[in-house]
Amino acid sequence: MKIIAVTIKNTVRRSDVICRSGGEEFAAILPATDQPGIHRVAEKIRAAVCELDLTDIIDDYPLSVTIGVSDLGDHDMTNAMKRADKALYQAKEKGRNRVDSLFSQNDTVDNALLI
Repeated sequence: MKIIAVTIKNTVRRSDVICRSGGEEFAAILPATDQPGIHRVAEKIRAAVCELDLTDIIDDYPLSVTIGVSDLGDHDMTNAMKRADKALYQAKEKGRNRVDSLFSQNDTVDNALLI
């Protein structure tokens, strides 16, 4: 998991916050990021992790990365986490190794959350 965390950290900006949110899940807070930017970053993370050669470390290889994306448009972290988690499970139901999103009703997105 440490190699994956470092890969994610190296893929995002210095101003972005990455943390482990449980089990095999990480969360990222991306300040000053709009909806297209959120998807670009999420896809960049997905591709970077999938490119890792971890055959010596992980039995369940190759890796797939599924990402749920939301925003902090309503300024409520709990709701943002719930939306991102729901988007994550929607992406898993669609076949994994993909990015899916669920945004608040606020039309202006200036901070993002990835799980």
